[in-house]
Amino acid sequence: MKKILLASVLCLGLLGCSGWNQDPLKNKDGVLATGKGQPTELVEPKPLSSDAVRVLAPDFFRFKEGESAEFNVLVRNLLPGYTTQVVIDNLADFPNATFDAATGLFKWTPAPGLVAVTEIEKNMTLKLRVIASQTGSATIFSEKQVSVILSRKFNTPKITAISKNIQTMREGDTQGVTINIDDMDADPMDQTTWSNIQILPSLFKRSISGLMKLASYRYISGTTYEAIFTIDLRDAEVTATKDTFSFDVLLNSRFNQISDRQTQNVDVLTSFTVLNTTWTTLLEDKIGAKINYQFLIYDPKGELAVSFVGVKNEIKNSTTKCIQASTSLLSCTFAYDTTAVTAPNVLNFSITTNSKNQNSSDTQIVSKDLNFIVNLTK
Repeated sequence: MKKILLASVLCLGLLGCSGWNQDPLKNKDGVLATGKGQPTELVEPKPLSSDAVRVLAPDFFRFKEGESAEFNVLVRNLLPGYTTQVVIDNLADFPNATFDAATGLFKWTPAPGLVAVTEIEKNMTLKLRVIASQTGSATIFSEKQVSVILSRKFNTPKITAISKNIQTMREGDTQGVTINIDDMDADPMDQTTWSNIQILPSLFKRSISGLMKLASYRYISGTTYEAIFTIDLRDAEVTATKDTFSFDVLLNSRFNQISDRQTQNVDVLTSFTVLNTTWTTLLEDKIGAKINYQFLIYDPKGELAVSFVGVKNEIKNSTTKCIQASTSLLSCTFAYDTTAVTAPNVLNFSITTNSKNQNSSDTQIVSKDLNFIVNLTK
C-alpha cells in the first residue's frame, strides 16, 4: 500500500514538473525580461469649458483712428484653488495695441489709414480667453468676443495756396485763379470723393464770386489737388473807375469736414469804351453857306475823362473847337465859310481825343480819331 502511494506521488510530481522552464522571466513583462519595454503615455485631461470662470469685458467698444482708448478685462472665478490667466488670441490684428495681463488693461491707439478709403467704419473682433488651472486638476477655460468698431479719422481739407495770374484786371478781361488743395480723405481714382470747392461772397465787401466759374479740377500727387477758376469780366460793368472786389474760398470734404474760409481781393479797373458823337451822318450844305455846326463827343458810360487833342486834315477856311463841358463830355463847334468854294465837293476831317480813367492809379490812355464828313452841293 505504501509503495502504491509513493508511486502515485512520484507520478504526480513528474507530471506536475513536465512543463517546468529553467527561465523564470520567460513569461514576464518585457521590462523585466529585456529592460526595453514601452513606457505608458500619460493622458492629460482636456481643458473644459465652464461658466464657473468667465471673462468680464464690454460686449462692444469703439475706437477712432489716431486717438487712444482703453478698457479693462476682468475675470470672475468661482473655482477654489484655481489660478487664472487672460490671453488675447488675435492681438496681432490690432497693430501696436497692448494688453497688461496683470492689470487687465487693453489699450490701443489705431494708426490713421487702417480704415479703407471707401469706408467710414471697420468692424473687428477681439478674441479673449481666460484659462483657469490647478495642479492635478483639469484645466478650465472660458471665451468672450468683443465687437470693436474702428471709426476713421476725418481729416479737414486744407487750402494750401491761392494764386492769380494778375493782381489787377480790367472790365472785359478774364483771368485764372489757381487753388491748391490738400485732401487726405479723397480717393484720387474717384472724383466724387474730392472736396467740394465753394466760391462765396465775402462778408461786408463788394463781391466778384458770381463772375467765377470752375475751369478745371485735377489730381496732382499724394494728397494734393489743383483747381482753376476763371474770373470772367467780358460782359461785366462793375466799376466806374477802380474798385476792390473779393471772393471767399471754402472746402467741404466728402465727410462734411469744413476747411478754413479764405478771402481773396481783386482790383478791377473800368474798361475803355468807344466814344460817341452826336455828329453821326455827313453834314450837307450848299456852296457859299456859312456853316456853324455844334455837336458833342462823349463817353457813353459817363466814366472816362475825355479830352480834346486836336484836328487832323483840317478843312481849309474851317475852324473846329471843343471845350470840356464835363469830365466825360466835349462840346464842339465846327465853323466853315464855304463862299470861296467854286464846285461841289465832299470833304472830311477828324478830331483826336484822349480818354483815361478818372482814377489816377490807372495810367493807361486811349487815343481815338473821330471822322466827320461835309458834303457841299450846288
